[in-house]
Amino acid sequence: HHSESLREIYNFYRDNVTFTLSRQLQRKQQDGVMETEGSVLQASSDIRDYIPFDGENKWVLRASVEVTDEKEGPLVQRGIEELLKVQSDLAGLYDFSILDRAVLDTRVPAFLEQLRRR
Repeated sequence: HHSESLREIYNFYRDNVTFTLSRQLQRKQQDGVMETEGSVLQASSDIRDYIPFDGENKWVLRASVEVTDEKEGPLVQRGIEELLKVQSDLAGLYDFSILDRAVLDTRVPAFLEQLRRR
C-alpha cells in the first residue's frame, strides 16, 4: 500500500536554541476515491494537495540545543540551562516536556518500544 506524506516545518532561532514548529500532512484522496493496493499517486509539489494528518490539525513545537560533544559535561549542562530558561520564559503559554534525546533516535528501537508500552 502506497501513501505519501509531508512534514511542514518552520525553524526559529534564539541564541543557541532552535525552535521547530511542525505538523504532519498527508496526500488528499484523488477525486474522492481511496487509493487501491498497488496504485501509485502522482507526485505533487503543491502544498494544497495535502491535508493535516490528524483531524485537529495539531502542530508540534520543539525547542532544542545542539551540543557538538555530548561527552563535554559543561557544554551539556549549558544546553540544559538554556532549555530550562526557555521553559521558564514560556511558562503559562506552553507546557514543555523534557524528553531524553534517545526518544527521537530511530537507531534505538528497543528503547522506543519500551516507551510505547508505558
